[in-house]
Amino acid sequence: MLFVRFLLGVNNLDEKPFLRIARRAFYAWRVIQIMKRIGLLLVFVLSFAAITFAGNEFKLIKVRGKVNVTDIGGNGLCVISLWDKSGGFPIGPDGDFESVISDSRPQKLFVKDDKMKTRALAIVFPEKTVNIIFDAESTALALLFRDPTYFSNSSKAASFSTIALSSNSLQELISFLKSNLSTRSLEELVRDQEYMELFQNCNKEILGQDHDVTMKSLNEAKGQLEKIMSDYNM
Repeated sequence: MLFVRFLLGVNNLDEKPFLRIARRAFYAWRVIQIMKRIGLLLVFVLSFAAITFAGNEFKLIKVRGKVNVTDIGGNGLCVISLWDKSGGFPIGPDGDFESVISDSRPQKLFVKDDKMKTRALAIVFPEKTVNIIFDAESTALALLFRDPTYFSNSSKAASFSTIALSSNSLQELISFLKSNLSTRSLEELVRDQEYMELFQNCNKEILGQDHDVTMKSLNEAKGQLEKIMSDYNM
């Protein structure tokens, strides 16, 4: 009985027909008003989404630089950008290279060998697209920065780099990389006990992070590197 009343829109089955019609008309009007509100809300949401995505548009720009082949070893070296799906840009005999980056944010570039092992890193900024150097120093800074999007422009990164490079701990890490990058990949080095101790010292001196935070950062960096390269190779 209650279900019948609900379908008819009537609380009392003895109501006169015109009252039932009036009640149904009122319900129909209410439904129309609600649907109008939903439609306006949907238009607002879609418009907001369109504005948001439009604000995130970016373009690719070319960058140029050199790989220091004295510091960096490996055969068949190429520079890899996450924005390039061609398989990487082979470096020239003197270490010269070209690549592409997004103009929207700072990002890392990788040097890989013919076994797809990482041999060097560098952080690149859209406003600095020439004279990019891959060497032990750029790799140490990129390892320390971890997330380059923290820096909104080159000036902040330069200030941080100046402070970091004045520290004994980072200079020791750079010396370690100079002695090892010519024969070993980063995938191998980040598991080396000496590297882990040097990286920990850098975090403690420069970033003020303790052992537990440093070890967490190391594990996160390894995971990010593996995920990045897995996504790139898909």
